[in-house]
Amino acid sequence: MAKLSGPVIGEGYVGRISLDNSTGSLELLKLTIADNGEYRVILRESDLMYLSNTSLNVYDGPDGMEIKGPTKIEVGQKFTLTCSTDSNPPASYTWVLNGTKIPGHSPEFTKQKSEYSDSGDYTCTATNDVTGNKISVVLKLSVKDAL
Repeated sequence: MAKLSGPVIGEGYVGRISLDNSTGSLELLKLTIADNGEYRVILRESDLMYLSNTSLNVYDGPDGMEIKGPTKIEVGQKFTLTCSTDSNPPASYTWVLNGTKIPGHSPEFTKQKSEYSDSGDYTCTATNDVTGNKISVVLKLSVKDAL
C-alpha cells in the first residue's frame, strides 16, 4: 500500500483515484475489469469514524481475442477450435465457416470427423451483450489427404 497525503491507496490505484476527504466521495479513473469488487472508505474525524461500503461492477470487453486450434489436419481427423477473450459480463460467441453461420454460441467448436469441406476461414465473433461491443478473429484451416 502507498500512503499519499493521508489516505491509504493501493499501488494499482495511484494516479487513478480521487478522494474528497470532506464528503468521503471516491472517484476511480480509467476503469478496468480488474477494478471489479467491494470497496470500503473509512473517514476519521476527531473521535468519529465513518464507514462506507459499495461494490463496483465494470462492464468491458471483449478484448484480447484469440482462436486456438490446428491450421492443418488430415481428413477424418477430429479437431477443436477454441475462442477466448476478456469480457465482463462473459461474451457470447458465434462461429462462421466461409460465410456460413455454424449453429451454437459456445466458445468451442469441435468436429468429430473432418471432411474436405471443413477447410477454410473460421471466424469467431465475441459479443458483450451489455456494452454491445464485438470483436472477431479468423483462423484458416486446411484439411488434406491422410498420409
